[in-house]
Amino acid sequence: MIETDYLLIGQGISGSVLAHQLRAMGKRVLVMESPTPASCSRVAAGVYNPISFRRMNNTWRAEEIGPFAIDFYNQQEQQYKIAFHDNIPIHKVLADASERRIWETTVSERPALFAEAAIRENPFPEQIAAPHGLGVVTAAGRIDAAAFIQQTREILVRDNQFLEEVFEVERMMLSDDFVLYDRRIRAQYIISCTGMGVLEEGYFSFVPFIPVRGQVLTLDIPNFKTDVILSRGIYLVPLADGKFLCGSNYDRDVNNEALSDAAQTEILDKLKKFLTTPFSIVSERAGVRPTTRDRRPVLGCHPHHPRLVIFNGMGSKGAMLAPWCGQQLVNHLEQQAPLDREIDIKRFLK
Repeated sequence: MIETDYLLIGQGISGSVLAHQLRAMGKRVLVMESPTPASCSRVAAGVYNPISFRRMNNTWRAEEIGPFAIDFYNQQEQQYKIAFHDNIPIHKVLADASERRIWETTVSERPALFAEAAIRENPFPEQIAAPHGLGVVTAAGRIDAAAFIQQTREILVRDNQFLEEVFEVERMMLSDDFVLYDRRIRAQYIISCTGMGVLEEGYFSFVPFIPVRGQVLTLDIPNFKTDVILSRGIYLVPLADGKFLCGSNYDRDVNNEALSDAAQTEILDKLKKFLTTPFSIVSERAGVRPTTRDRRPVLGCHPHHPRLVIFNGMGSKGAMLAPWCGQQLVNHLEQQAPLDREIDIKRFLK
């Protein structure tokens, strides 16, 4: 019989973050992941942006959540001597003179906004169309999600804390004091970090998750190099190998990972509004992430099964939200600290 404190189902960004946080507290952790894992986290661009361009304000709790995420990823890199995190600014391509004026006015009126007041003039006139300049977002960056997940897996495998197998809900036995899985694993808690997984469709079906498919392209842009993330409706993210990630689109209520010609066209139409140099598509990928109508994560214990826990609903901001939310969940389970009402699963109980 394998004895563990926490059995985590799913090892995407959320599951990887939570595993590190629990391990840091000295907890016994076992992570179970399918041999063919869902690709949501693995195809994620991994960008964290503390500003909503649509509303020109900081995103939800960005002042607290953003620095927490940066510190967390820096600590993981230092502790395990791994590399997956870049603090790089986002340069917003301003569409017209009106958008430039709005940027300048808003930044001057909101000193707490994670943005520079001065507009940058376009340093790439031969490759980027930005006659109205670039607005700079600070405290932004990117994690290489695939590298973070893979490096975390190697650490877990090394410490005998990883199982590569399909989780089958019918093999789970719940009690008020522990969880038994397949009569061979006994855990104090089982935590679902699976996105649109079997527990979300079963035990947690009362949570109104909305599947959103996102598609990203990998591009080769031979005559262009930059060390910043560019944004105008989509992100153009430089990679270590000289290529670029471009995306994502958002197909609401689509719960499959099939590539879409319409999504590719949507991404390329937006890209061509500011990229003027030739490029080619190297590859493309799609993944489905769960979100909710209020666009807040979903954390906490099942109302009737206190040992069954959910850690989900990060949406497109998983890289930024997961560290702060993970710590909230750990504090809740280990220290009985109350969860913030906006992320507590109890908000869906009638």
